[in-house]
Amino acid sequence: MHSKSPLINVVLNFHKGDQHSAGLLLKLLMVVDEGIDCRYYLQYGDEIATLEIWKIICKFADQKQTYISTEFPEIKIPQEMIDNDPNLVDWEGNHTRRSRVQKQRHLAWNLCVFKHILMLDSFLIIEPDTVVLKHGWLNDIYAGSQDYDGPIMGHLKKGKIRNEYIPTHWAGCSVYDSKKLRELPLRDYFFKRYPNPWWKYRNEEGTVLANNCFWGPAFSGYDISYDYFLFALYWKEKTGYNDPYQWPLNKIVNRRDLIFCDFNSRLGAGEIFDRFAGKLPLMHGIKSDKIRKKLIRYF
Repeated sequence: MHSKSPLINVVLNFHKGDQHSAGLLLKLLMVVDEGIDCRYYLQYGDEIATLEIWKIICKFADQKQTYISTEFPEIKIPQEMIDNDPNLVDWEGNHTRRSRVQKQRHLAWNLCVFKHILMLDSFLIIEPDTVVLKHGWLNDIYAGSQDYDGPIMGHLKKGKIRNEYIPTHWAGCSVYDSKKLRELPLRDYFFKRYPNPWWKYRNEEGTVLANNCFWGPAFSGYDISYDYFLFALYWKEKTGYNDPYQWPLNKIVNRRDLIFCDFNSRLGAGEIFDRFAGKLPLMHGIKSDKIRKKLIRYF
């Protein structure tokens, strides 16, 4: 992302159940100018026969440099890890337990991110709950990444622990610096676990349960979504401490001004439009398609 004539990689991850929202996002991307040269990678997480938005994808590919794939890295979680899962035990106190089915959904996301870390030196990943809100949106994000030194650039999300809001992860839709992330033992942790660095703080006074870092006592690429996993593993490897209070949390840059996450947003289409259109480059967490339709008409 630092060449004189950059070609920015954008990954769109979507599945059978959200493909119609993905189709609307592609229509929106066709009428909004990125402001910079880019290449799109469309990652479809189900059988290609279930894809119903081919016409939109073909039209998109006529306008944009586009690759579509259903392939994932050949990672098979050991059956022993699945059967002997400490995170599925009922633990006393704060424990956001997740089922095996839920873990499989997170694994699909993790494998998509892992795949593109291996394949691309840097990329922005988006999902169908995303909206772009201004012309030049991608150039704004690229410009913001130029002086950024971290492995992931995006909205730094926080959880309440010990009566204090502290960073626990970057939102999933972010810019990933694969060169930094490849230094981590990512493949190894699809086959083994390490102790969850947040776990010992889960029952501290002033700690709020609703945070995915309390999924269980162990972390791996199977156990927790990559936005939490990469954050924890990066700082563990970078500092040598598997303890968040030994990490430089107060120095981590938050770029919610470029990529804003309002997960499962309750904002209406009109409110989003009035507050952010023409100002904020990218927003995600918008499950309703009304804003995507409104912005297509607007642009």
